Amino acid sequence: MAVWRKVIESKEYQSLPVFERLKTKDEFFRNTISVSDKFTSKTKSEKEKLRLDFFTSRPEERLDPFLPEKPTLGQIATTAIEEFQTKSPFKVLDQPFEQVAQFVEPKVPAGRTTFGVITKDLPRQLIAETIRAYKPSAAGAFFLASKLLKPAIKLAKPVARAVGRKIPSVIKKPFLRQFTVGK
Repeated sequence: MAVWRKVIESKEYQSLPVFERLKTKDEFFRNTISVSDKFTSKTKSEKEKLRLDFFTSRPEERLDPFLPEKPTLGQIATTAIEEFQTKSPFKVLDQPFEQVAQFVEPKVPAGRTTFGVITKDLPRQLIAETIRAYKPSAAGAFFLASKLLKPAIKLAKPVARAVGRKIPSVIKKPFLRQFTVGK
């Protein structure tokens, strides 16, 4: 009788696409396990438990076409920004900005003094980084993020007002004096 573990380890199974692996697993259960004497002698609840255990995906079967762990919000945002910057139509518009930034960027010669670096090279480097910050892809990503956050901010304003009204004035007054012009 064939063993599923040996099927998983075979090169033929490993080379199959995900949906073919799922099909192979289903056929193995129907043609090998469900017709075996051990399986047919079990009760209906035991059969269902064995079926459920068999079809629960294990990492060595490589059946999950997606990531094994859920990505964090930071990872999702980083991936979205990278994809936007690499696949967006702004990429073509970014090239002149990058060329100008590279032209402005200083080439620091060896042996330059600290005073020379601060007075000559640092301002040019800051200008180059400012140019890079305003590339169309970065500005476009900021614009899209602000559009996405607008509904959340609209919802947060009334909540913040309600919380602000509940804070006692004894606590509120020192903060107002510290962080505002005394309103």
